[in-house]
Amino acid sequence: MIRGLTLEKTICYHCGDDCETVAYTIDDKHFCCHGCKSVYKLLSAGNLCNYYSYNEHPGATRLCPDKRFDYLGEPAIVDELIDYKDKYVTIVTFYIPHIHCSSCLWLLEKLNKINSAVHYCRVDFLKKQLNIRFDHEKISLQQLVELLFDIGYEPLINLQDVVKKQNAVDKDNLVSKIAVAGFCFGNVMLLSFPEYFGLTVFEGSFKNFFGWANISFAIPIVLYSGRGYFVSAWQNLRNGVLNIDFPLALGIAVLFIRTLAEILTHTGAGFADTLCGLVFFLLIGKFVQKKTYHHLSFERDYRSFFR
Repeated sequence: MIRGLTLEKTICYHCGDDCETVAYTIDDKHFCCHGCKSVYKLLSAGNLCNYYSYNEHPGATRLCPDKRFDYLGEPAIVDELIDYKDKYVTIVTFYIPHIHCSSCLWLLEKLNKINSAVHYCRVDFLKKQLNIRFDHEKISLQQLVELLFDIGYEPLINLQDVVKKQNAVDKDNLVSKIAVAGFCFGNVMLLSFPEYFGLTVFEGSFKNFFGWANISFAIPIVLYSGRGYFVSAWQNLRNGVLNIDFPLALGIAVLFIRTLAEILTHTGAGFADTLCGLVFFLLIGKFVQKKTYHHLSFERDYRSFFR
């Protein structure tokens, strides 16, 4: 600070970082670097400056370009990354960690305004994924990634195979997990009827058998049908994040341990029926959610394609 003069702090119009120089100024707006200024000019040329009206300083600091995207010119690598390709259209899904606000959704879903070779874009905000359909005759995958880089949303390419494999495994195993859970749930309910209606002396002699049978049906529920909840909870805990799968996994574990303890100590019938029913209906809900999501996505894509 100089006596009699206060220096006002200037922040970047695009990303909100401090501006150390006034060299990057356009339309009376200050930017911290040439990258942020370039993004603003690109959006301004496409009449997309409403991007800044949804959130204050929504953009991320853009690094200087280099040749690190040249590997996307290799056909073998491109084939591994894309989801679908025919004679006219290619569909690809990118993981973009910079997606964080409503401005990001607004801009990315209007990518076709910047380049007409892009047919449509759909953002999955929770997964930070961007699904793009584009004309590969007019724009290559490398050029598409460079376009995303130019507007400050560089995809994290090295996660694409992991994301696709995880989605494929979940899709293939969900029906079989529901089938196993339904089979075990139905049998446990049948074996639990004597406990519900009261055990006679004759039925009481089968109490231990019913208990061990319930445990045998609960084991595949925990180790197979409900395994995904434990894996998800553990992975998020390792990253210091608590998601909805953690209380579900905890509930499944508590019900199984309590059932095992009561049957082993002959103090009760346990909660095998509750455990099996919980996992079965959770998986049914996940199945319905996926079907609904894919139906809405298809309808939206259909309308976007013929708009």
